[in-house]
Amino acid sequence: MEAKNFIRSLFDFSFRSFITGRVIPVLYVLMMISIIIEAVFFIALTFQFSSGLGILVLLIGAPIYLLISLIFLRVLLELIMVIFRIAENVHTLARGPGAQFTPGLEPAVATASVGAAVADSAPIAVSPDPPVPSLCTNCGGVLSPDARFCTSCGTARA
Repeated sequence: MEAKNFIRSLFDFSFRSFITGRVIPVLYVLMMISIIIEAVFFIALTFQFSSGLGILVLLIGAPIYLLISLIFLRVLLELIMVIFRIAENVHTLARGPGAQFTPGLEPAVATASVGAAVADSAPIAVSPDPPVPSLCTNCGGVLSPDARFCTSCGTARA
């Protein structure tokens, strides 16, 4: 079933389904193998040129190249995955928690459906919170929210 969905998604010219999440792990393995083959080829090439340089590349150059290349590749692929996860999360927020992710959804469609839902609902009356009275630090008397001093003892409000 998943292979059929993958093939169907591969030939979906409207880009309503993404294959990136399924392809990224395979790309990572293939690129990792490619980087290792490049390092071995470079080591063999430097040994043909000079055995001292070949040992230096074998012990220092190749491991550094492998490490930097794999870090760069991993960060790049994680960045791509983060972008697609952001798209999924934004879609979920726009449609609600139970909504299915449909890639390629135009923002105007989401705005129109949310706007229609808001227009159909009754207006919500929002009452302001009543002001919380504060107490005088000197005598404990109740101060009004706009008072600059206590009317009981005359102490300035802090």
